[in-house]
Amino acid sequence: MNAVCLAIGVADAPPLDYLRGAVNGAQAIAAWAKQHGYRTTLLTDEVNPVELADVKTALTSLLAAGADRLLLYFAGHGLSSGAADDLWLLSRWDAERRGVSVGALRDRLLRYGINQQILIADACRTLVDANTRDVSGDPVLDRGPFAEKLPQGDLWFAASPARAAWMIPGPTPAESRCIFSGLLAEALAGAHRHAFEGDNPSAGITNFSLANFLEAEVPPLAAR
Repeated sequence: MNAVCLAIGVADAPPLDYLRGAVNGAQAIAAWAKQHGYRTTLLTDEVNPVELADVKTALTSLLAAGADRLLLYFAGHGLSSGAADDLWLLSRWDAERRGVSVGALRDRLLRYGINQQILIADACRTLVDANTRDVSGDPVLDRGPFAEKLPQGDLWFAASPARAAWMIPGPTPAESRCIFSGLLAEALAGAHRHAFEGDNPSAGITNFSLANFLEAEVPPLAAR
């Protein structure tokens, strides 16, 4: 299978709080994807800011020849404009007044020959307010080269609409973890029996068993 992964982690999106766990989450997902044969690109702001152009270049390169499966992961700050759309905020969002439009990007991806699309977002979905009402959504990609095709899809959001996602700050940046991404990565690594279908490791992890595990385990961990 021709599977590709783009993992994005944006910790520093001023004037918002610094998210020490965002880069760790992206690194964990990228490492898992590489281990399982995905052609993988990791975009983080450890050295340079992550720009809209960087995301476009990475996706365009990964999808140039089409892909059976796309795993797209983002950890960082996010906004929700209600039922209409979610926005992912990159390093210069405040100056540019733009964010990645999740809905528009998914629409553009319909013309990139993808059979299965997996989107994971460990970001807040808090509603826009007086300070963010003029932030617009960017689709990132140009019109794709293939005929429009509706892929199979899995959407994994760390938060419900209008809610915040959560991170545990560690004693050092390397020990900070986004709660949703941390549990997701542990489950995919086989560390949680309840993430397997029927609690049976030989049955493997399915999207349904993983969803049930995360829905059961994320809220109590966030409460603790």
